[in-house]
Amino acid sequence: MNDKPLQVLHIPVQIEGRVLLKMPAGPPPWPVLCGFHGYGELAEAQMNRLTSISAAQEWLLVSVQALHPFYLLKHRVGASWMTKLDRDKAIRQNVRYVDNVLDRLEKERRLMRPPVFAGFSQGTAMVCRTAALGRSGCAGVILLGGDVPEDLPVSDLRKLSRAVVGRGRDDRLYSQEQWRKDVQRLKNAGVAVTDLEVEGEHEWNSAFSAAADQMLNAVLSRLSR
Repeated sequence: MNDKPLQVLHIPVQIEGRVLLKMPAGPPPWPVLCGFHGYGELAEAQMNRLTSISAAQEWLLVSVQALHPFYLLKHRVGASWMTKLDRDKAIRQNVRYVDNVLDRLEKERRLMRPPVFAGFSQGTAMVCRTAALGRSGCAGVILLGGDVPEDLPVSDLRKLSRAVVGRGRDDRLYSQEQWRKDVQRLKNAGVAVTDLEVEGEHEWNSAFSAAADQMLNAVLSRLSR
C-alpha cells in the first residue's frame, strides 16, 4: 500500500469574466458604481438592484459576475464567488479580477475615481475585500444582507471610508446580531456608517434603494468638486 501523501498542484489558466455595463445619460467623466451579486445569482440580478437607485442614473453602473457558474434547480444557471476550498487563493483571484475590470474601464472611458461598491448577500464580502485590498480605492460601500469578513483587520476596514449597512427585519440568513456586530466593527474602524433595518426578508427593496440614493448623492457632490 502506498501511503505517500497526495500532492496538490495549482495550475494557472486564463479565463474571462462576465461584466454588465449601463452607461449614464450625461457626458463623462462619470462616477462608477460597481456591484456584486449574491450566491447563485448572475450579474443581471445586481444590475437590477443598482438601477433601482434613483441617483444611479448619473453613474456608470458595473455589475461584475462571479467566476464560478453552476446549475441550480430546473437547469437555471447561477454563480458563486468562492467556497472554503482554497479560500485565500480565491480571495486574491477575485480582487485581482475586479482590479482588471476597473483598469480596463479607466483606459476606455473618462471616469471619476474612486468608485463606490455595492453588494448583496454573498456579494457584501466581495465589496469589503475589493474596497480594502484592491488597487482602485473606495469612495464608499453599500452593503445589504451579508456580513463584513472577519479576517479584515481595522487597518483594512477603515479604507471603506463610508458605508450604508442594511438588513431586512425578517432576514433569516443575516441575523440582527451579526448586523449589529458588523456595524460596530465598521464604526470602530472610523468608517462613517448609516445603519438601517428595512421591512422585508432577504431582499433589496425600495426603502434600501432610498438610503443608497442618499449616499450616492453625497459622494457625487464630493467627487465633482
